[in-house]
Amino acid sequence: MKKILTTVLLSLGGAVVASAITLPSILELRHSITDDNIIAPESFETQTRLLEENFYLKNYVVPGVDLGNSYTATPQEYQERLAKLPTVIDLPYNSIVKNYIEMYLDRKRGLVADMLALHNYYGRFFEEELLKEGMPLELEYLPVIESAINPNAVSRAGAVGLWQFMPATAKGLGMEINSLVDERRDPRMSSRLAARYLKQLHDIYNDWSLAIAAYNCGPGNVNKALRRAGAEGEVKKDFWDIYDFLPAETRGYVPAFIAANYVMNYYSHHGISPTIVKRHLTTDTVQVNRHVHFNQIAAVLNIPVDEIRMLNPQFLKDMIPGDYRPYSLTLPTQQCLSYIMSEKRILEYDKDLYARRTTAEPGGSTSTPPAIVSDGGKSNLANAEKQTSNAPVNNEIASQAT
Repeated sequence: MKKILTTVLLSLGGAVVASAITLPSILELRHSITDDNIIAPESFETQTRLLEENFYLKNYVVPGVDLGNSYTATPQEYQERLAKLPTVIDLPYNSIVKNYIEMYLDRKRGLVADMLALHNYYGRFFEEELLKEGMPLELEYLPVIESAINPNAVSRAGAVGLWQFMPATAKGLGMEINSLVDERRDPRMSSRLAARYLKQLHDIYNDWSLAIAAYNCGPGNVNKALRRAGAEGEVKKDFWDIYDFLPAETRGYVPAFIAANYVMNYYSHHGISPTIVKRHLTTDTVQVNRHVHFNQIAAVLNIPVDEIRMLNPQFLKDMIPGDYRPYSLTLPTQQCLSYIMSEKRILEYDKDLYARRTTAEPGGSTSTPPAIVSDGGKSNLANAEKQTSNAPVNNEIASQAT
């Protein structure tokens, strides 16, 4: 019996060794993988030059000029350039990454120029918040594939802002979302909490490719994919190991992230000229603890309302509900002191026009309101009986309406 058991074990061991020899290594897989069924992130649907009306693009920069060189590199050049980038996160090259790179360099060249211009302003928030959390700076290009660096981007699923937070995730991280304020649109707040969230995800998986995948589809989907891929014990899995078990959009997400790092660093190799900053925009914040409208600020400080909107996209209705709680208002640095010195005049400017209604009398009358008399529910019962007796007619009308 012992001899038979030993023979079986040796046979199984030989099969395992043979299997290990024939299976491709993870390095081979990540470079040789192909997939024609992935779904590109929604940011790829952003129309070329759609962001031209952005106040920053119109007033502070001269967007990059397309020199007409649509030269695409060889696979070896793509791979070598990605390998040279000073990154903590692995940026492997394969045919899927190539397709995304060339999509940016071909059909989305104008969008790349816009994003380079927008990155001049928003990139500082990304870098500052990532550095505070000790995170890899290459993560600053996640908003490229999330939102095309548009703080007002809204996905079909309801994700909002530069970092495309869903409401539940945003509220779980402490962001405020109501009818007047949506902090998912706040460049600094959303960048700060995105960095913290990515750090939490990395703490869970201890792998950046899995953390980035989980940012896109949620830890639940990544955990499910890990289980289906047989991630047990001490066997370490990464994005490429569980690729086949991930949602279609997430399978394209990490390759798109790699492509974004490529185009945002090597755009000049492909005929897209650097963005020229014609006016430097430096900003600061002031605390606002009173209800104030953007029009009041614009009129007194003599700055365009569109500029205030661009700097403060989290305020949805051009008003700051500072009487609810204090909020930070971002302004050009030179205007912050002007706001502090002129706050009383700002609040007084057309205050009746922008005042909130706090009391109301029915019918506009100042007379004593009529007393409310209860009939014990008799009127409700009578109305219910009318509805019941009219039911056939109501059903017929409803049928005609559909």
